[in-house]
Parts: sequence; C-alpha cells; structure tokens
Amino acid sequence: MNKQGKLFGKVHILDVLVIIIAIVVVIIAFGRLSGNDIVSFNSGEDVRIRYTVLTYDYEAEYFKSLRVGDVLAEDKKYLDGEIVNIEIEDKIVSLVDNNGDVVTKAHPVMKRAFITMEATVEYKNPIYKLGKQELREGLPAFVVTEINNLSGIVSDLQVIE
Repeated sequence: MNKQGKLFGKVHILDVLVIIIAIVVVIIAFGRLSGNDIVSFNSGEDVRIRYTVLTYDYEAEYFKSLRVGDVLAEDKKYLDGEIVNIEIEDKIVSLVDNNGDVVTKAHPVMKRAFITMEATVEYKNPIYKLGKQELREGLPAFVVTEINNLSGIVSDLQVIE
C-alpha cells in the first residue's frame, strides 16, 4: 500500500471494501429470497411417513399426558401428523455395589419413550420437512403437541405412501 491508500499503486483500499460489502449483501439477499434452499429449487412433493423418536431421559411424569392420537403442532398451529404409538421404558443404569460388582438395573425415576408418529411432510431430496423441522435418522427432533414438548433423536423413518 502506498501513501495514497492504494494497493499495488492501482486500487484504493476503500474501493475493495465497498466491493466486498456489496458481494456479502448480494449473497445474504439471495439466501433470504430463496428461503435458504440453495440445494434444490423445486417445490418438493408431499409424502406420508412414519417415524419414531427416541426421547431423551425424562421423569415419568412427563409422559403421562402423551396419548395416541394427539395431533402434532408447531408455533401455535397444528400439523398434518399424529402420534400412533407410545412405548415407555425404564432408563437402565449400571452401578457398582458394595462388593465391587457391576449391577445393571432400572433407574428409579427416569424413563424414556419411543414415540411413533405418522405425518404428511414435504420431501425435497434428501430432506423430509415437517413444519420447520428436518427429519432424518440420527438427527435431533421435537415431539410437540398441544400440551407436550419433548425432544429426542429420530431412530427410524419410513415412507408409507
């Protein structure tokens, strides 16, 4: 940079900064106008899926209000999906007893659940989208109904229609 603020004696440093800012603004505007869908510009198709969420460990009281048939919700609106099966199981813990032996037994308070749901989702290869959530095996997911909000991991996902 010389005394006049030019790089290599040709380009003024402020010109470079203005060009960089303009490029960043164009990229941000493109991302917002495309709905952050840079992978695919097609509108996608609606498919019916059945998926299971393995919840994190919660106290047993959290699961008492879950019912088969509860409609899925998000942001104060209902989605086209419902709970079709609920399996609650004990959280298994391993402890060392007074003799130094490892004992495996059920946690006295904590439980976890396998919650199976069916829903109509938007499919844009490779993403199944239910409301604002992306559903794929191994990804975190929320089970939200009118009175419940649980989180877990998608353990199984199948297209049924």
